[in-house]
Amino acid sequence: MNPNNPQTKERIEKGKQLGGKGVKRIFTDKELAIIDNAALQNCQNKTIAKLVGCDVDTLLAQYSDRIELKRAEFRLELHSAQAKMSKTNPVMAIFLGKNYLEQADKQEIQHGGSADLLAAVSKNRDAKAYYKRKLELLEQANKAGTAISEE
Repeated sequence: MNPNNPQTKERIEKGKQLGGKGVKRIFTDKELAIIDNAALQNCQNKTIAKLVGCDVDTLLAQYSDRIELKRAEFRLELHSAQAKMSKTNPVMAIFLGKNYLEQADKQEIQHGGSADLLAAVSKNRDAKAYYKRKLELLEQANKAGTAISEE
């Protein structure tokens, strides 16, 4: 960029009026390839900015849409790899899904309403009371040295 060029001077002045430094960063084709490749590997914005030697705000101001598109391609490729991997290494497939694809284990408990829930709780209490009583009888029989009869 030639600072004596009238168009460059105009861009600098216009940028200064808008509160910036006045010069828009121009990325080379090589730098654009680095941005694409890094975003396709799901690198963080600060890592990409460091790779091309610019500020994160500068990078995002010009290429946030491009970066998001490459990250979407990454997730699409990961979905495909996850499907293949689930046959040979399901643990890794689950890990990748949870950490990169926003997948989660959801355990849903279904019941027929509050009456069913109350019945289950009541049944559990009855079983607990039964085994508690049985334990007491066993302890008594053990102390007395006798056997207990089944009720």
